[in-house]
Amino acid sequence: MDHASDHRAAPDRSTASVAVKVWDVPTRLFHWTFATLIVFAYLSAEEDSALRAWHMAAGYAVAILLAFRIVWGFVGGEFARFASFVRLDAVPRHLRELLRGRPEPTQGHNPLGGLAVVLMLTLAIACVATGALNKGEEGHELIGTLLIAIAGLHVLAVLLMSALSSPSVMESVALPLTALIGPDRKSTRLNSSHTDISR
Repeated sequence: MDHASDHRAAPDRSTASVAVKVWDVPTRLFHWTFATLIVFAYLSAEEDSALRAWHMAAGYAVAILLAFRIVWGFVGGEFARFASFVRLDAVPRHLRELLRGRPEPTQGHNPLGGLAVVLMLTLAIACVATGALNKGEEGHELIGTLLIAIAGLHVLAVLLMSALSSPSVMESVALPLTALIGPDRKSTRLNSSHTDISR
C-alpha cells in the first residue's frame, strides 16, 4: 500500500477562503427594529385603530433609528457604510444578470438592494418629517403607503435572491457569518443581496 496516498496535502493558507462578518450586530438590530416599527406605525395610523395612541411614539422611535442609521452609514462596519452599497452605475449590469438568473454574488447589498435601502430611508425621513410637523396629512399618508409598498417589494426581492443564492439572504440578516472570502477579497460563496430595510 502506498502510504503517501493516505496523507492529504495541508491547505494552502494563501488561497483558502475564510468566513467573514458581513452584517454587524448594530445593523441587524436596526433592520428588525426598524421593520417592526414601520409596520406598527402603519397599522396605528388609522383614527379608529386600537393602536392609535402609540402612533406618534412609533414615529419618534423611527426618527431615532434613522438618525442612528445615517451616522452608522458613515462610521459603521464596512458593509453598513453607504459607500459600500450605493452603486447606481452597477444597477444595469445587475439587472441583466438577474434576467439571466445568474446574479453575481456580492458582499453586503447588491446594487438594487442598496438602491432600495436609500429609497426606504429617504421615504422614512419624509414620513417622519411630515408627521412631526403636521404638514399635509394626505401627503404623510401617501409617503407611508409608498414606504410600505417598497418594503413589500424588498421582501419579495429577498425571497427571490434567497432562492438564487447560498447561503440565503434571510440567513445573512440573522447570522453574523455570511460570506466566504478568498485571498483576493472576492466572495466565493455568499448572499446575492442585501440587507436591512435596512436591512
